[in-house]
Amino acid sequence: MQATEGEGSVLQLREAIHRALEHNLSLGIARLDPRIADDAVAIEEAAFDFSLFGTADYVRRDRPVATDVTEGTETTTRRYTFGARQPFSTGTRVTAETALVERDTNAEQAIGSRDAEFTLGLNQSLWQGFGREVNLAQLRRARIGSETERLRFRAAILDILAQTETAYWDLAYAYRDRELRESSIRVAESLLEETRERERLGLATRLDVLQARANLAERQEDILVAQQEVESAHDRLLILLGALDETLALDATSRVSALPDTFLEPPEFSTVWRRTLDRNPDTLVQEGVVEQRRLDRVVARDRTRPTVDLSAGVGVLGVDIDDRWRAYDGAINKDGHYWRVGVQFSMPWGFAAERAGLRQADRRLEQEEIRMVEIKQRLLEQTRRAWRQLRTSEERLSAANLTLELQEESFAQERSRYETGLSTFRAVLESQRDLDNARSSRLRAVIERIRAEVDLNRIDGTLLERHGFTWDEVEAP
Repeated sequence: MQATEGEGSVLQLREAIHRALEHNLSLGIARLDPRIADDAVAIEEAAFDFSLFGTADYVRRDRPVATDVTEGTETTTRRYTFGARQPFSTGTRVTAETALVERDTNAEQAIGSRDAEFTLGLNQSLWQGFGREVNLAQLRRARIGSETERLRFRAAILDILAQTETAYWDLAYAYRDRELRESSIRVAESLLEETRERERLGLATRLDVLQARANLAERQEDILVAQQEVESAHDRLLILLGALDETLALDATSRVSALPDTFLEPPEFSTVWRRTLDRNPDTLVQEGVVEQRRLDRVVARDRTRPTVDLSAGVGVLGVDIDDRWRAYDGAINKDGHYWRVGVQFSMPWGFAAERAGLRQADRRLEQEEIRMVEIKQRLLEQTRRAWRQLRTSEERLSAANLTLELQEESFAQERSRYETGLSTFRAVLESQRDLDNARSSRLRAVIERIRAEVDLNRIDGTLLERHGFTWDEVEAP
């Protein structure tokens, strides 16, 4: 990208787009959003992972002396627990654990013991937190969020593609505009030489020579403006390619392809609108947002229910006075048995906060559903405007071509008339200005036609395939 015009190879549009997809900094930032959303999915999936737990407690109790004839007692208790827990999407939690309790005492009528047990417990939510719908809501929300971020990333890609193509053709337009102004300088120089020669022969006045010199100076000033626009357009393209830095010279420019002269016939509006509905990522993103709000409502409605949990457990026990391993043998041999069942109930008085949360969820869902309609209306308006702009620019270009052809013929005739003494130099200058304006108008019509096509292809989602790229290529890390 450091080659000056006339040096090195031409940067093709596809190569410029490829560089933008790889190195554009805004796109690099947006590329991380889907990965962050994927990590959110992994976090929610981990809520149903198998987990291990363990505890170790040591308790020493020194009982004070009760009377003058009794002595105090000392008791130590050591409890070791190890187990595993598995939650399920139905609101069920299964726990398997083993525990060893060792008690030692110096009391005269008490003896130490080693208690071992194996237990299997179950806890089931019966009301709040019951069922797969509510327990999987956050995971489904995260998955929708991941897909939504991927769609937003696609929208960012289309934006960068549109900006890059527009900037590329803007640079080509700036080059062509400078060439037109250079051509005008050559014509102005030729007119000045002819006028000086005609003055020498007595066929022109000193005023004609001054007008010719002023005309040339005006064209030279236009060149400075055109060169500045070339350099500015080059910088705008470079920043989209992620290649603008302080090592580049202020006047460094790159060669790009020339502006196209022919264009395809604009498609029918019905075709454009059908493609827009199928491919535009904005409506797909909003559909995901609406679904997330529905899941938020599921969770909020669940919180307005009382907590009712059923708990149950069974186990086997073993006891020994001195040896912990014999205690475990006793548990394995089912020397003792253990079972329990219970129900736990709790609820906040009035559910004021929970009901307010449900009302918020309802209103947010309604907001997003209305926003979906608004987005579709806005998208229809944008599509219509872009399609009309494309058709208008097509007609404007046709008119500019006719006007340019007319002004070229008119200037040739006016200059011929001036050379034969049938016209004034002022008439020639006016004809040249008309020709320059016609050339500039035609050039503006070309770039407006290109911009209109890029805008329409951005809206209907065909910008990517028009340049021969696929989503798999551009979404790759």
